[in-house]
Amino acid sequence: MRFNRVLVGAVAVTALALTACGGGDSTSDDTTAATTAATTAETTPTTAAPATTAAPATTAAGGDTTMAPSGDAVEINVLTNGGAFDLKEITVEAGQEVTIIVVDRDTGTDEPHNFHVRAGDLNFFTKILDAPNTQELTFQIDTPGVYEFFCDTHMLEMTGVFIVEESM
Repeated sequence: MRFNRVLVGAVAVTALALTACGGGDSTSDDTTAATTAATTAETTPTTAAPATTAAPATTAAGGDTTMAPSGDAVEINVLTNGGAFDLKEITVEAGQEVTIIVVDRDTGTDEPHNFHVRAGDLNFFTKILDAPNTQELTFQIDTPGVYEFFCDTHMLEMTGVFIVEESM
């Protein structure tokens, strides 16, 4: 079952990448809208109330996957360095309050980064800032599914899969 979720996530990311790189004469309204939304949200990113009883996230060997423990709230650390996120997959339960702590140490690329989760019509994102910085993003997704996370300024290079599973 875990393999199927990873496979579905990989297919979803590949489809999104191909759609974003589709070619032709038109530009993607979704890309423009997401970048504009992230840029204009410099004062207040879309967030829920901060987590109060966060449990530590567990990271699988290799650091590519994080499975959040069951419960009401979870904190997940995401490191940005070398123009990449240290995680490629994050898994949480539906309805679980999630706080993403983004630590951006990427002073080598001289470009700003953020962390953006797109879950259907919902968008949760941090500010686009130069490194070094640390930002927190707290949100909740109630609908199970395979979603995406990315950096708005590097949508093709800095991506990952955000999996929301049925509550146990």
